[in-house]
Amino acid sequence: MNLRTKFGLDVVEEPGPGERPRFRLSHSALDIFNRCERKYQLICWIPQEPELAQYNVDLSFGKGVGAGFQKYMETGDLDEALFTTLLAYHPYIEHPDTKQNRKYLERAFFAVEALANKWDTLPYKLMYFDGKPAVELTFKVILNDYGDYYCGHMDAAVWNEDKNLPGVVEVKTTGMNRDDLTPLYKYSPQALGYSMILDVIQADLPNNFETVYTVAHLIRGNEWPDAKVIPFNKTKLDRLNWLMALMGDLNTMIKCWENNFWPQRFQECLAYNRACQYIDTCNLASWNEAQEDTPEEFGLDYNANKEWQFNFNLDEVYEKAT
Repeated sequence: MNLRTKFGLDVVEEPGPGERPRFRLSHSALDIFNRCERKYQLICWIPQEPELAQYNVDLSFGKGVGAGFQKYMETGDLDEALFTTLLAYHPYIEHPDTKQNRKYLERAFFAVEALANKWDTLPYKLMYFDGKPAVELTFKVILNDYGDYYCGHMDAAVWNEDKNLPGVVEVKTTGMNRDDLTPLYKYSPQALGYSMILDVIQADLPNNFETVYTVAHLIRGNEWPDAKVIPFNKTKLDRLNWLMALMGDLNTMIKCWENNFWPQRFQECLAYNRACQYIDTCNLASWNEAQEDTPEEFGLDYNANKEWQFNFNLDEVYEKAT
């Protein structure tokens, strides 16, 4: 059976002028698309102003903690890790978002230190690729002859010395008001998709691997975050299922473009107790008019024009997952 037929995705072998763009997919893009197709359409057409996106307090806090902890995994030097956190954390000082009260610089330092202390008790060692630490690795997978692709940034690749298993690490922060965070990450597709890089870093890897979510849990009323490291055992079958879901999402995305119909999902209008930034404009009839000036690529702005360290195609990924 043709691989494209297996995934139920029919594409034009050679794109013609004026046809749809290539879709540039990522975990973040698919997360938005699956929550509200209309929001995905608008955020790709009229992305948030770069300076506002860059200095968003939630994004900046997560970026600072992630960069700092990655540096700690790489060097084991807490001072260097905290300095890296400082360089990566730069939201507006006077930000109208009240969440800034819980996501300030000192607390980012506390989060990195808490994660470092927890990490030192665990059997994980950072993997290396071409003599360099396997942190912040980037990749893309070309999904069809049209050129649609999935791209991502893996925080780190590690080796579990107790289980003799490789793993993909994702660094997270959350203020969720519950102690058990397992349901939040157990079936998350993010680290699962990134696991394809493991096959390149080290040949003849076992069929099993881990997705490892390192989480700085911001508990209300407690300035010091609770560090959690939550691993899940995965197999290449799990990766195959992720790949099939990805192709299904791409097929749906193509249909949205072809029909020029992007459904509005009301649940996203007030997600995370915030009004969507497009709530007053997403119903404008002009968005339903014929799409002109077709861009070369369509996706979230921050992934555009990147150089990717690893380049795969669908057949390669499929072969390794079966």
